[in-house]
Amino acid sequence: MVLRRSLIWLLGLILLGTLFRALYLVSPALWVDEAESAINGLSIHGRGVPVGEYLGIPVFENTLIRVNDTDPEYAFDDASYNRDGLAIYHGWLPLYAIAASQWLFGIEPGQAPLQAPRSLAEMRWRTAAARLPAVLFSALFLWMIFLLARTAFGEPAAWTTLVAAAFSHSLVWLGHQARYYSLTLLLIATLLFLLMRLARQGRTRDYLLALPVYLMLFYTHLLSFFVAVLCFAALLPWLMRHRFWLPHLIGFVILGLMLTVPWLLHTDYLAYLGEIPRAWSLLRLPEDLFVYPALKADLMALYAVGMLILAGVWWLGHARHRQDQLDWILPVYLLVTWSLVAYFAYLFLLPAPSFFFNRVSLVLLVPGTVLAAAVFAYPAQRLLGRYALVVAPILCLVFLVAVDRVRWPAPVYIDNAETYAPVNQLAALGLSASARYYAPPNDQLPLSYYSNRPFQSIAPIRKTFLDRWPGEIVFVERAVTKPYAEIINPALLMSAAALAGESLSEADAKQLSSRLASWPERALAAATGARLVPPLEPVPAYARPLLEIYEAVLEEDTAAWLAEEMPAPIRHDYELRNATDWWRTFFYRFVDPESRRGAGANYYQRLCRAEVYVEPGSYWKVTLSRQPVNASDPCPSADK
Repeated sequence: MVLRRSLIWLLGLILLGTLFRALYLVSPALWVDEAESAINGLSIHGRGVPVGEYLGIPVFENTLIRVNDTDPEYAFDDASYNRDGLAIYHGWLPLYAIAASQWLFGIEPGQAPLQAPRSLAEMRWRTAAARLPAVLFSALFLWMIFLLARTAFGEPAAWTTLVAAAFSHSLVWLGHQARYYSLTLLLIATLLFLLMRLARQGRTRDYLLALPVYLMLFYTHLLSFFVAVLCFAALLPWLMRHRFWLPHLIGFVILGLMLTVPWLLHTDYLAYLGEIPRAWSLLRLPEDLFVYPALKADLMALYAVGMLILAGVWWLGHARHRQDQLDWILPVYLLVTWSLVAYFAYLFLLPAPSFFFNRVSLVLLVPGTVLAAAVFAYPAQRLLGRYALVVAPILCLVFLVAVDRVRWPAPVYIDNAETYAPVNQLAALGLSASARYYAPPNDQLPLSYYSNRPFQSIAPIRKTFLDRWPGEIVFVERAVTKPYAEIINPALLMSAAALAGESLSEADAKQLSSRLASWPERALAAATGARLVPPLEPVPAYARPLLEIYEAVLEEDTAAWLAEEMPAPIRHDYELRNATDWWRTFFYRFVDPESRRGAGANYYQRLCRAEVYVEPGSYWKVTLSRQPVNASDPCPSADK
């Protein structure tokens, strides 16, 4: 009866944690990294392997470092793919999982003539197809981290870990992304569980179970695989205690090499490693070593308290607890060793373009969550006995809520297809088949996936190609109309009009609110000579104070976002004033970003006299140039 009740609770918590992640299956829309994975998945359908080409154009996702001296259109190649176009920057196993999901959903690569999805249901369907594997992996992850914690520290720690993993905001976010994150977490939890069994028992079947997990981790996330190899070596003192450890070890290593080295050779991965600069060469040491611990100060404090508790119990514990204390040596050693190795491997091995301090959490969350749960579970178990099964998870959850690490699901509600891609706006322009579609780096991949149009990043395109292209050039950017639009919402506008003695209907207020939300961007475009459609309207006097507040908040939030989202080694020594500065610095970091600002931008001359369309309430700004650059009518100088 007790076992059945425990099983019901276990399945219930796993189901609830999975549902939290499933709430994000269809919204928000895929961001750039997810869209890249989704596009790589579609490329598997046609080629059998993930490649860097979609809709007849190359895929560009990373910082530009590989110069192309021969192509008349592209000044660079993307180092995320080898010379044959094979994806090598990310592991293949998650991409095959996404490809399988897309096949089950009936989503195939775009074929000519391209049919763009139009309905909201179609857009959501494409999003769910890419994210479903991650949610399914998350359900298995919750089960495996429960087993890991139970094997390491017992039942109270297992239930505490499961509660923390089910509701932690970081794990919920990683658990629904159409990326390698969810599968990596699952494999790390599984591998730590198997390594613990391997160290304690050293049986042949333990080696046979660990080998395929190592291989799957190799084909999912190479940094985590490297950490796992070092942690295996760190367990040698335990492994050597078992019979036949040396033949087991030799066979394990030989089989592992046979099943990994051919891929490294076939993809020329080792040559690729030398192309992308490592983050450590650009870090400011030693201060950058402490950035991540400072970001996680609450958890660092928890671990410090936990170490004091463990030390106190260790020295003051009675003899009957001595075996428990000895049993904890291995799991604490393994989890702490993994955490330290992973942290320094991230700092010194990760490529500079991928170096975001928050991303180190991916390789630390599994051992970190189990250790944090143990801080609550161990003293509760010593003081409360069987009641620790309930008290420890509750205390841990209260702590996570108090430090804002549990946020109840609030996915962005999407009620129109235009949020995903401006397909109707583009269709209304009546573009010819020769039109070229571009977007700022990061936006081209979601646009391609949702619109089935061959959107390309503007960053690698030669200026001479853009200037001379005889057909239409379309440049699509995000228009800031939604996240901050509440500052100038219709009710406030109606109140402001009433105070000024003017009458403003609700319908007119809604229309004005939509127009003002994109007014700052359209005003900037008008300053370069662009023809706005519809034209830039005058701002009523009563709305001007609200617009000024709106612009100030936009500027402040943009500055905060720039500081948070730019990888530290990329950001050092560069001024970031706006989102355009962000992407130019990030993508041109190693090819002179300063010379590509303002009028030096490859697209500036082509688009400065173009038509700019921003529909009321749209997420997108569409710029259309119908003619090549006219040398007799130069654009005004600019610094934007």
